[in-house]
Amino acid sequence: MTSLKSRQPITAGARVTTRCYSPNIELHWAPASAGSEEWAVVSPALGARDWRGIDPLPARLSKGVKGASIPALYHWQRTAEPEWVWCESQAEKAEVMWLDFEGLITKLWPQPFVICFPPEVAGAVSHTPDFLGTTVDGHLTLFDVRPAERIDERARRQFELTAEVCALSAGRTWCCRDGTRSRPGISSG
Repeated sequence: MTSLKSRQPITAGARVTTRCYSPNIELHWAPASAGSEEWAVVSPALGARDWRGIDPLPARLSKGVKGASIPALYHWQRTAEPEWVWCESQAEKAEVMWLDFEGLITKLWPQPFVICFPPEVAGAVSHTPDFLGTTVDGHLTLFDVRPAERIDERARRQFELTAEVCALSAGRTWCCRDGTRSRPGISSG
């Protein structure tokens, strides 16, 4: 088992393109083992990729919540491969802790990739999901965490488009809104 002292929290994310190279919806990510960004058109083959092998770096890191005294939050994930999980907000940290302590996930990647939408898709240019995870039943699941009062029309549209991306790539979405949690594949309202 890896000790807390031997593993340091992540210090930097990867710069990932937020524009499309094709007329299709794309995912852009930076594998931990490669020095450059990779991308693919969203398809069932994308969901079949070995994301443990890709081990995507965070597509972005924020400086934290403006006006908050804590610039970044980490949670020590106690799964089979324990490691630090970076969280952008207290809401994200609460969701990660719940997933971890309930034993619902085996691996989580924060800010794993950017979903790039072509110009024809109204209401969004790109979206970075909060987490990509592997659930205990082996499914890839995208997690978006946002308090209910911060879900405006733009966010609603991004979540709808993210659900479409999951459907196209044989994945599932899991939204946590305002502390109301749902099982994978069932969005809470």
